[in-house]
Amino acid sequence: MSNNNKNIIKKKYIIFLLIFFFFLMILFILVNRMEIIKSNTNKLVLDFNLKDNDSKSYKDRYNLTGNNNFFYAGKMNNKKASANMILLPNGNIVISGGYNIQTNNSFEIFDPNTGFFKTIILPAIFKYPRNTILLSNNEILINDAFVYNFLSNEFINIFNKYDYTNTSNSFWYSDNEIIIIDNEEYYKYNIKTKTIETIPLSFPEIANKKFINMNKNNILIYGIKSVNNNSSPYYITQMYLWDIKENSFKTINIGNISSDISIIKINDNEIIIFGQKYNEKNNKILLEKKQITYKLDLNNNKINILKNSNISRKSAPIALKLSNNKIFIIGGEDDTNKSLMTAELYDIKKNNYNLLNSYKSLYIPANRMKIPSIIEMQNKDLLICGGVYESEIQDKCIIYKTGD
Repeated sequence: MSNNNKNIIKKKYIIFLLIFFFFLMILFILVNRMEIIKSNTNKLVLDFNLKDNDSKSYKDRYNLTGNNNFFYAGKMNNKKASANMILLPNGNIVISGGYNIQTNNSFEIFDPNTGFFKTIILPAIFKYPRNTILLSNNEILINDAFVYNFLSNEFINIFNKYDYTNTSNSFWYSDNEIIIIDNEEYYKYNIKTKTIETIPLSFPEIANKKFINMNKNNILIYGIKSVNNNSSPYYITQMYLWDIKENSFKTINIGNISSDISIIKINDNEIIIFGQKYNEKNNKILLEKKQITYKLDLNNNKINILKNSNISRKSAPIALKLSNNKIFIIGGEDDTNKSLMTAELYDIKKNNYNLLNSYKSLYIPANRMKIPSIIEMQNKDLLICGGVYESEIQDKCIIYKTGD
């Protein structure tokens, strides 16, 4: 064998060794960053340790941050927008569903004490947002498809299928029953017997239906209706109060409010609406809109006009009612259609707003189509995760320290 051939073989051998050690190093890093657990049900759980560029630990950043302040909390393992968030009895947060850069096949659990995110792999693939409901201390209905038990790490496949290519919705129908709307079919799931059946329901014809349980007898239903106005279509919110015992629907007249709204339930009979209303001139609807904030009594259809936010919001903000009976609002759009990165706290009793310090440097704007998710934690601080920034779905989470 010539010296040239020997040199070529030697070089190839060295290259092979370098590649081999490179992959070993990558594998070592991955093993040190996650713990892989397999239960007796053969479900895979990935437990990632949260890493970020802040030199302080999560607890240091959390404890040293002053009151009424936003700070960076870390990153989810997967990017999400318009996800569901559920507070568990142990204080952890479930983050599920929503939009992703790829199909959704997992959900995450955030531990506020450690700042860690645990990813739990689902036994199915979901392409669009679906709802999640807390059933008991140990179980959740995840993505309107599986009941997951935290103690046994087991899934119950209530539809016996594994590929979901449509959106869904769900809401409590009685103490033990949940209505699931899947592909315009209606199902009733009993959480005690763990059985599901198709039921004949007929709702008013509106698009993108949403449901709010007002009390034991009534559910608020609202959605989008297209209206032609001199050959120019526009989209308004149509609203009904469903009496589930009588199975009757009462139309709630709210005028020409656009389809871009946020609704907050404040008691069994009243809601607050943040949004936009189409202007009128000579009994004709104009496409120009103005910001509105209404308090609506569903019993008598009485509307009280409230103050608008201090910051002009061209589209509806994301709103969350807090345990102190105030409403936290963020986002919406300014007059140039850019997502706002300002937050306010609305006092329902005083009908006024407190402008909170900026979180602009954290870059988590509330895009009106694919929004970040917000939840009040057990310690009354707020966790805000995901959303869209510059057309990119985000994995970032921030915390607002309320000081309560």
